[in-house]
Amino acid sequence: MESYKSYTAQIIPKIDAEIAVKGNFWMETNERTKLDIATVIFWIKISVVVYLLTILAIVDIVRKDFGTIGKKALWGVIAMIPFVGWLIYLIFGFRKGKKPVHDD
Repeated sequence: MESYKSYTAQIIPKIDAEIAVKGNFWMETNERTKLDIATVIFWIKISVVVYLLTILAIVDIVRKDFGTIGKKALWGVIAMIPFVGWLIYLIFGFRKGKKPVHDD
């Protein structure tokens, strides 16, 4: 039992020193950088998709007639809620508006 305590006392400071130097004991710096870049690229892709869906919802709101300007403004504000506004508009507001009839 004494040798185990002695071994542990020798190993723990070495591991602590490696963690302090490398920052993360299990991953090398390049692996952490690749993971961080992959995460950033993932979130950029998600953000671009959400941004485009928000723009499409706003364009649809501008084209439709909701009865009053107040209702149209309300749906515009709802559509601009970050990340979920377009979805709320798609579920609840998309069918409420009517496309104007053009008399040619």
